Amino acid sequence: MLGENIKTKLMISKRPKKNSANTLSISALILALLSSIILSGCVQQNTVFPNSTLANYQPGKLMWPVDCTPGKDCLVLFPDIDNDGKHPCGSAAYAGHTGTDIALGSEISDGWQMMDRGVAVRAAADGEVLWAFDGKYDRCVNFNSLFIDDSNPDCKAPAVKPGPNVSSGYRVCTDAGKYCRRNNPDGICFWCFDGGNEIVIRHENMGEIFATRYSHLKNGSILVKPGDHVKAGQKIAEVGSAGKSSGPHLHFEVWRDFFEPIDPWPEDCGADGLWQYS
Repeated sequence: MLGENIKTKLMISKRPKKNSANTLSISALILALLSSIILSGCVQQNTVFPNSTLANYQPGKLMWPVDCTPGKDCLVLFPDIDNDGKHPCGSAAYAGHTGTDIALGSEISDGWQMMDRGVAVRAAADGEVLWAFDGKYDRCVNFNSLFIDDSNPDCKAPAVKPGPNVSSGYRVCTDAGKYCRRNNPDGICFWCFDGGNEIVIRHENMGEIFATRYSHLKNGSILVKPGDHVKAGQKIAEVGSAGKSSGPHLHFEVWRDFFEPIDPWPEDCGADGLWQYS
């Protein structure tokens, strides 16, 4: 069984080719225009973002998973679970997008600089690490590429068919085990993800929240392994651009079952939903 692939289409800062002044200037101009469009239409004015801290953490809610402030040093694109290309709180990354994209930076160059300095990814809730994948190249830019050529094999489509424990291109697959959805509890399944470096944390006693997924992580930054118990707010990795990615960002998913994403944002975009608000 193969889970849905990430197709993150967030267009932010891109890493230019070395020794190519013309490429840099043309790419920067186009990317600046695209980024200004995203910035102007990304978030509705009434959207309230989570502002939780360890001091006021409420079990059963989700903490903000990245050390950044939306609108200040990161941008947010929303999920589109119902596949209509829209979200009430702002722009969805694309029709059918299964998670929230939290992209570093507010200007063209900031995202890569922030990534290089290190921006923590934190567990959104208490739980047990189900899967963790590390070791993939983390500076992929493969959304249409424009004038940029990423030749690293970890940024390319997989060269082999998916299967248990397969790692090829930007795709990583879990082992085979009792990972099937609740309608087939005794079946043997595996799941594949296109985020290169990934973590999935399983949660208990959180209502409809079964697990959370953290994708495109920085190579070598993952601090946890399968079986580890983590606390809400604990640093588990750093933001990167591994896998099928468009630039430094975290693709964050909330599941109600194995690879069954749900939308954590409230319909009125206020201080409600599955997030914790201070």
